[in-house]
Amino acid sequence: MKKEEPIHVTCAILEHEGKVLAALRGRNMANAGMWEFPGGKIEQGETPELCLLREIREELGVTITLQQKLAPVTWQYPEKLIKLYPYICTYNGATLIPVEHQQVSWFSLHELSGLNWSAADVLVLKQYMGLYPDKNQDKAPR
Repeated sequence: MKKEEPIHVTCAILEHEGKVLAALRGRNMANAGMWEFPGGKIEQGETPELCLLREIREELGVTITLQQKLAPVTWQYPEKLIKLYPYICTYNGATLIPVEHQQVSWFSLHELSGLNWSAADVLVLKQYMGLYPDKNQDKAPR
């Protein structure tokens, strides 16, 4: 059996004013109705960093600043294998214009774990929450 090649995807853990952005997948998307960190597929010849800058500009109409790279996550969905490259990011507070997602919302750190996350993003969220070991208190991201 031939080993499936992963689809390489980036995602932004976008922090702003003590909250983190989550995006609700649209009705016509795989994993519809589940939350994710926004991002997208890496194009041929593109670095993960350039991909994320492009995807957030296209999907949300804002420019971000990459702050910290987290460890990549690999997840096998029934229909595809993905390798997700997460980055903690900030932005200047401009109005978000969601193009692909049903909704985007800002959540405090303790609210994030109560969302219905897409499976690969659950692993990213766990890694991110691990940066804040005292998560029972409402400790805000940078």
